[in-house]
Amino acid sequence: MATGSRSWRFRAALLLAAVASNAPAGPESPTPSPVPQTALDLELGLQLLNAGKPGQAREVFLQANAREAGRCFKCLEGLAAAELRMGNSSGAIEAAQGAVTAAANREERARAENQLGLALAGKAGKDRATLAEAEAAYREALRQSDGLNAVRYNLATVLLREGKQKEGIASLQDFLKREPEGPRAAQARTLLRSPHRAGESMAPDFSVETISGEKISLAGFSRKVVLMDFWATWCGPCRIALPELKALRQEMAREPFELVSVSADHALSTLKEFVEANDMTWHQYWDQKGELAHSFAVPAFPSYFLIDPDGVIVYSAKGWSSRTGEQINSEVRRAVARAKGVPAR
Repeated sequence: MATGSRSWRFRAALLLAAVASNAPAGPESPTPSPVPQTALDLELGLQLLNAGKPGQAREVFLQANAREAGRCFKCLEGLAAAELRMGNSSGAIEAAQGAVTAAANREERARAENQLGLALAGKAGKDRATLAEAEAAYREALRQSDGLNAVRYNLATVLLREGKQKEGIASLQDFLKREPEGPRAAQARTLLRSPHRAGESMAPDFSVETISGEKISLAGFSRKVVLMDFWATWCGPCRIALPELKALRQEMAREPFELVSVSADHALSTLKEFVEANDMTWHQYWDQKGELAHSFAVPAFPSYFLIDPDGVIVYSAKGWSSRTGEQINSEVRRAVARAKGVPAR
């Protein structure tokens, strides 16, 4: 077993010990029930997903599911999510199908069918048969539970990819009627304006307050190209990338372009000191709980997502090298040229 896996087991053991040590003492106090190891693994797996570590989360979910004889719904649901984050559609399909079988009620069945639809849609490309399978999974999810509104959005994207524009638009309108505000609402409106962009990666909407107290949102950048930089001061490659990002931002200062850095640092004071010391004068957000990284399905640090004025992710990269820097620079300029209506070179 890898060192990282041993550290997870160690933390789980500590948590078990902490639960036991916090129990009231005395002969009249009931003996506390032990915290199931599977529950600890599920919590750890979700933490790893939120921290942008889907590979490690996958191992945790696999071990937890094996402990439950392969019939743990939440383990399989988490495993499907981890496989999707890693870009492994086939693994996600297998896990989601297992979750469908393991579901104990209609709500769980709906969630599993939605996961299956996401996995199939991720694999499909332009294959109509696989898109039809994804559509069937989403429709079954809605049949099982009408309350999962996100399924309507997911169904709409597949319908539009299948060329069923009238049905897709109707599904988007139904989604917005039930959820006029929220992370997916802006994406749904973008697809209503540009249904041909279905199947492209829509950036999750966000509204946050930077470490300087400025409120920013993706909707507020609607006419600009946005580069999201997910990083941390403890990340060596992130620090190496800093001079090139700073130069790019300075060169694009008069263009319809915004750079947003999202930090995974453990302490706000550390982040603020580093930002000030390195003259990082662009938007800086402290993602204390990893929620924004989770929304973007960040696979590692650093990770970069380039978003066009329609809210579509047109380029993404993880890690850093001189080639990565050149590619980001090129993609930013190309996206800005398109946004301005200038033919890209």
